[in-house]
Amino acid sequence: MKSKLTDEEFDQLWQRAEAERYGAKLSQEYPAWCARQRRRTGLVTVTAVMLAVAIPSLMPHHNGYGKIYGNSSDITEAQWVKIASDMLMEA
Repeated sequence: MKSKLTDEEFDQLWQRAEAERYGAKLSQEYPAWCARQRRRTGLVTVTAVMLAVAIPSLMPHHNGYGKIYGNSSDITEAQWVKIASDMLMEA
């Protein structure tokens, strides 16, 4: 004589069978998933390094001649001309 399964026993067996099926599928797909993750991490790292190198080179360089303040009367006109010339050559 066969014993009948209760609803609870049937649900437990069903859940176990589903878990085994999903576990097998996950274990098959895990190596490919790891490879995609490594590739994605490498791509993000390379992109970050390229941006870290490219952004400073694209930014305008300042040589310190943005503003000139002078309160000394002993600076000659030739010195001011040289400073202005240097500023124009840098821009």
